[in-house]
Amino acid sequence: MPVGIISETHEPPTFYGVERNPVETNIIPTTWREGGVAVTARLKWTGLPGIELATALQRQTDITQSVEATAGAASLYEAHAVLNHGRSGLRALYAGWSLDGSGPKAIGAGKQNGWYVEPAWKFTEQWGVFVRRSTWDNRAGDMLDSRYRQTDFGMNFWPHANVVVKLDYQNQQVPGGQDEFDGFNLGLGYQF
Repeated sequence: MPVGIISETHEPPTFYGVERNPVETNIIPTTWREGGVAVTARLKWTGLPGIELATALQRQTDITQSVEATAGAASLYEAHAVLNHGRSGLRALYAGWSLDGSGPKAIGAGKQNGWYVEPAWKFTEQWGVFVRRSTWDNRAGDMLDSRYRQTDFGMNFWPHANVVVKLDYQNQQVPGGQDEFDGFNLGLGYQF
């Protein structure tokens, strides 16, 4: 689906970090395709080298495809910027869902949103570093603190254009102030 930065090309060598960013995993489905008829509109501007500005709107009349009668219709809206200049890069994205059904609203999931900002620097064509700050909330429609926050930083090494070795550290704060899923990640990825 043409929504977000990595949904269309989500192979490991195309993004920083071992794990895909949490906003484009928990708010926008990262590996996402639709069978049948789905309504999606996207405006994308790439009028200057190294700059991509885009926004998308996706509307589904039955979010669970008749699995849950109270789910109802849903709208996903998203805006992002990708700026690359020389060896520096910046990605920023905001996305949110509005679910119309009584089921999602009853558990506070009628509104869901998130954002991230990710500056990066490539020392060479093979070595790059990044830091990412993410915030997302899959129950933004409730009155409770249900927001997750995560900071990631690390490096990528590309021995080949289609192969990447990644090392990063993630620090996640969960609702209620406890830390969860903190630690180092090491990964090897490829695309074909």
